[in-house]
Amino acid sequence: MTSPVEKRKRVPRWDFSGVRTREYTHGLHQYPAMMIPQVARELIGMVCPSAKSLFDPFCGTGTTLVEGKLVGLPSYGTDINPLARFIANTKTAHYNVEQLTKGKKILSELVRNTLNMGKSEEIESLLDGDRKKWESWFPEESLAEISHLSWAIDELGDFE
Repeated sequence: MTSPVEKRKRVPRWDFSGVRTREYTHGLHQYPAMMIPQVARELIGMVCPSAKSLFDPFCGTGTTLVEGKLVGLPSYGTDINPLARFIANTKTAHYNVEQLTKGKKILSELVRNTLNMGKSEEIESLLDGDRKKWESWFPEESLAEISHLSWAIDELGDFE
């Protein structure tokens, strides 16, 4: 028979006050009601030795999926919210850091170069038929910045 002391040793610690919850890709975004990574980590740890894969039917922004991948489990999830699915895909994708660094450098240079372009031309290109929608969401200065970035991203395209 297992003693109460032995039972307490196996119970996960559920107090995560003061722990770092924004490690790995968990800190890429703000999203309401995000799961604390340590909770997912504890739960996965309870089933990991026998688990072959992980499926989270309400994955939100992918906290559980990230934690599953960290322990080597093939991890899958779905969510009704398309933004949540996009964030989860972003957080769990495999990235080539060298290629990202190169792309960041090229993109930064493109953005610097667009600052010399005329505002009105870029904004007109961005608005392209949705003027009322865009102008109701953003002031003109923001539209100019968005158009600079949009142009630079389009120019970057797929780089090698």
